[in-house]
Amino acid sequence: MALLLPLGFFLLLIPWVRRFQGRGSLAAGGWEGSLLLAAAFWGAFHALTLEALSALRAIRPTPVLVMWLAADLALGVPLVWQISRLRLRWPRLATPEWVFVLLVSLVLAALLLVAWVAPPNNSDSLLYHMARVVHWAQNASLRHYGTAYGHQLWNPPFAETVILTLRSLWGDDRPANLVQWSALVGVLVGVSGMARLLGLGRGGRLLAVAFAVSLPMALLQATSTQNDLVTGFWLVAAAFLVMLDRQGTLGRVERLALGAALGLGLLTKGTFYVYGGVIGGWFVITRPWRGQAGRAALQVVAIGAVVLLLNAGHWSRNLAVGGTPLGPPEWLGGHGTLSLASLKPRVAAYPPRLLRSLAPHLAGPWPEYNAAIEAGVREAYRVFGVEVNAPIVVWAWNHEDYAGNPLHLLLVAGTTLGLALSPQARRTGVLGLAAAAATAYLLMVLMLPPAITTVGVRLHLPLFLLWAPAFAAVVSAWLPRRAAALVAIGLVLLALPWLLFNATRPLIGMRPEPAGPEVPCLGPLGCTRVGSVLTQPQADLVFAQLRDAQAGYTAAAAAVRESSCRRIGLRIDSSDPEYALWWLLDAPQSGFRLETIYTTPELEPLIDRSFRPCAIVCTICGGRTQLHGLELGFASGSVRLFLGDGFTWDEDG
Repeated sequence: MALLLPLGFFLLLIPWVRRFQGRGSLAAGGWEGSLLLAAAFWGAFHALTLEALSALRAIRPTPVLVMWLAADLALGVPLVWQISRLRLRWPRLATPEWVFVLLVSLVLAALLLVAWVAPPNNSDSLLYHMARVVHWAQNASLRHYGTAYGHQLWNPPFAETVILTLRSLWGDDRPANLVQWSALVGVLVGVSGMARLLGLGRGGRLLAVAFAVSLPMALLQATSTQNDLVTGFWLVAAAFLVMLDRQGTLGRVERLALGAALGLGLLTKGTFYVYGGVIGGWFVITRPWRGQAGRAALQVVAIGAVVLLLNAGHWSRNLAVGGTPLGPPEWLGGHGTLSLASLKPRVAAYPPRLLRSLAPHLAGPWPEYNAAIEAGVREAYRVFGVEVNAPIVVWAWNHEDYAGNPLHLLLVAGTTLGLALSPQARRTGVLGLAAAAATAYLLMVLMLPPAITTVGVRLHLPLFLLWAPAFAAVVSAWLPRRAAALVAIGLVLLALPWLLFNATRPLIGMRPEPAGPEVPCLGPLGCTRVGSVLTQPQADLVFAQLRDAQAGYTAAAAAVRESSCRRIGLRIDSSDPEYALWWLLDAPQSGFRLETIYTTPELEPLIDRSFRPCAIVCTICGGRTQLHGLELGFASGSVRLFLGDGFTWDEDG
């Protein structure tokens, strides 16, 4: 029941938000607007209160429970009488519309089942998304700590802090995947609201929802602990509020929510500095600077203050340890920041960079076809005197890191053509939305390092989501309402393979020797990495992408469990799946304490020198038989376990 407290707080926020919304905002934004405002205030409350608990080193189950219970009571008690008088009215839908609603509900229910059953197993989740969560839970704080992988420290933390809250209320990491799933639900509300602001009827809103929910990358990520869907949600929410402002209905409450959406987006993922910058810029340039410059400046400053407040904690930690609010300069250099020296050559090679970013979406199951696309991109680069050695096109249609959105890319192209040719499609706000999405995409292509291509395809997801209302505006201009519902149903049906055959968390596995809810590997679709999440052992699911590491990590965890040791030192590489060991030991709630004892020189001051491990899990210790005074217990693959009570910080001691 404790897990429902954050949900209860969100639901209680809705009537409070509606009480303070302006009439114009309520009328223009509909029920979707109230939900998006409530989500923005929920996120701001969560971020600020968790920072407060972190400052007290009190991010533990009891304080977190008390905080959410008190928040629910504070909002709920004054609303008891009003809530008891609410009367819900079901909308009157045509048969195709009811079919669509039922179909989307089934898709979301299936994704919820997978999210609940499957443990986190994405590579980045094992490396840092979940690893940072368990470190925070162990430390009862968001403070930086010694680690072999700087991403655990420098990357924006919002999505993972929500996971931290849920695990504090539940007791372990079972609810971790629910954050991305909830973000998908929020995105569907948001794109429906944006379509409403564009003046679309019910058929158009269904088309916007269908475009978003049928995106392959959205379906694949909705059951993981990545953060691109969370990023997409804050982008959609911010864009909705700017569009609401364009209709002259943005009041003080809505502007606070806009600041919260932009701030929480920055607190979620680094790519939001580009995406959110464009949306924020859209808001700024549409202020009434000529007639009401002072008022416009005050609005911008107020929104900026909210953004600063929400990010102050994370930025200050990065500044104290890494030297800048975003992390060490050398780390930033590999993650897309532009210097004046690097800007000129990137702009000069812009056309091939654009082709390179689009190419992964066009991958197919035919090697010759993929090779032809790759050869074309490489040839485009050669015109500019640039050689490309990294892979460009990878066929991994159902993998959450590599899957493209080929159909939706074609729909974006068709939408663009429709906007150019059809005055009827150019409703109020559509061109502004399309321009914002296109600008954000072009800036992202310019800023991302060239090496981020095939994996970087997932970074496009928020922009595809942002495009959903523009697609709906163009298509609904040509279709009657019932036909629009049928097209929406068709889009969702075409997306079912990504729902069923996720490479690492499939509902139906595709295996060479099928068993249970599985089928034989299907020709060009290939095999899934594991069997169905309904039957596959949990440990196999955790190591779905890192099968070679499973034996060594499992053996090390078993040996630690058999010993009396509860203090484990980690001497691992930045590319090792740290969280897998925490998961195998059910740490930290089981009593095991894990600390990194080997890191980069700049992070050595963060290592806890008072820590004295009686076991060391090592993957980068060569042929040593003794390490830090502990004797070699066993070796399995690249994993070695050292045990004993004579720990010393001298590694040769």
